[in-house]
Amino acid sequence: MKVNLLFKDRRFKKTELDTTTLDMVQDLGLDIIADSMASGDEFVKSVCLQILVKPLLNEDEIKYRQEITKDAIEHIGIFKELYQLSIEVLENKKKSFFWMLSKKPAGVLFSNVRMMENLIDYLDRLKKLAHSELELSSNGMKNFFKKVRESLTDEYIARLKMYLDILEFKGGILFRAKLGVANRLDGFIPMYREQEKGGIFKLFSKNRGFSFTIDERDEAGFKALSEIKDRALFETATLLYKTVSGIVRFFETLKEEMAFYIGAYNLYKTITQNGYPICFPIINKPFERQFTGLIDLSLMVVSKENMVGNSIDLKNKRAVFITGANQGGKTTFLRSVGIAQILFQAGLFVPAESFSSHINSGIFTHFKREEDTLLKSGKLDDELKRMDKIAERLKKSSLVLMNESFASTNEQEGSDIAEQVVSAFVENGVEVFFVTHMYTLAKSFLTKDGVEFLVAEVNEKGKRTYRIKPGKPLQTSFGKDLFNKIFQEN
Repeated sequence: MKVNLLFKDRRFKKTELDTTTLDMVQDLGLDIIADSMASGDEFVKSVCLQILVKPLLNEDEIKYRQEITKDAIEHIGIFKELYQLSIEVLENKKKSFFWMLSKKPAGVLFSNVRMMENLIDYLDRLKKLAHSELELSSNGMKNFFKKVRESLTDEYIARLKMYLDILEFKGGILFRAKLGVANRLDGFIPMYREQEKGGIFKLFSKNRGFSFTIDERDEAGFKALSEIKDRALFETATLLYKTVSGIVRFFETLKEEMAFYIGAYNLYKTITQNGYPICFPIINKPFERQFTGLIDLSLMVVSKENMVGNSIDLKNKRAVFITGANQGGKTTFLRSVGIAQILFQAGLFVPAESFSSHINSGIFTHFKREEDTLLKSGKLDDELKRMDKIAERLKKSSLVLMNESFASTNEQEGSDIAEQVVSAFVENGVEVFFVTHMYTLAKSFLTKDGVEFLVAEVNEKGKRTYRIKPGKPLQTSFGKDLFNKIFQEN
């Protein structure tokens, strides 16, 4: 029985995050979002962060997760029960680990019998949850509970209990076996020993079977019999261990997948309790992206100030340049786009009134960094190395978010490098969002097709509204206004 609540047909696999992915986590504040999803649970945080940085690339997979996420929002109680049940199973496994260290077959078998007895109780609780009357709407959750009901029948549970009763060997150890190669006993099967009252599991009558007695002085005979007994117990313990391990793996997967949906619910609660809307993204045509009221989620989590939402309508745009006032919300806007795309391709909701986008084959960030304090390389050299790592992984329809890239050198050189990079990306079907103060760079794309220009809005009084709107690139970053504001207020 498989869980299949993150994917229809496979299990999610954790991996080590490479430096390019860790850069994206830092640039977009994904660790802050994962913290909010965790609500203090480090396991939930680790799972959510892993899933966020591995975007889904298939429309059906995105919709599959969206449906289950909606169920989690409506019926979080059942998700938490499944998560807690999984935790209890795995904690019980840890307590049983001491017995697993036994070197004697009888000890190994005993520990597995005890573990299986506890697992039966947990399986029975899972079965009851699957039979509870819930109005779940997602195909994923419906199919999951259907598989549980079909697998964990009363007959199956009764059979497990019967096997465990046999393995208690209350009437002595009895196995059935066959002769294998060189007349070696093989294929050991544990059986009930004859009981006085008989019954449905009584396998031998008083008048059936053969027996022999070993002389009490026959040490070799007792040693041979002991070896046969140990082999029989070891083979049985091995088979039982495989069954126990399979059930434990099921609950490990269940815990992992429930952790993501509990994280989704916690994030939903954080956004809505702060007074912001959420919406489930709609899949759009290639290189088309529209949204209204989109906010920067990582900033919202740490900021108590009211966030300004942005609305943009982009159709067939391969490159988007954002220019304008310093501290006018350009980087915040860039992060909001990247985070929304990541949430969308994780099968989640986004903090916006509406959001639609196409599926990117990969999401990458290239943000400016502080000077290397170890002086291993200059800033430009570091920027080029990071860009090279990104370029190695780019595919058609990837998304690259660039924030003041190549600004560590003079404007002419920086603009020349950036123009070549962006042009190469666009020509190969890569989508680019670029925040820059380099007017020379933005101006070089004014006459090119598939390019959109956005500016950070400044009203008639010179005040920053933190809204991003369509507009041609500006040659000024309004540094004088910012200077006057700071020193006038002080």
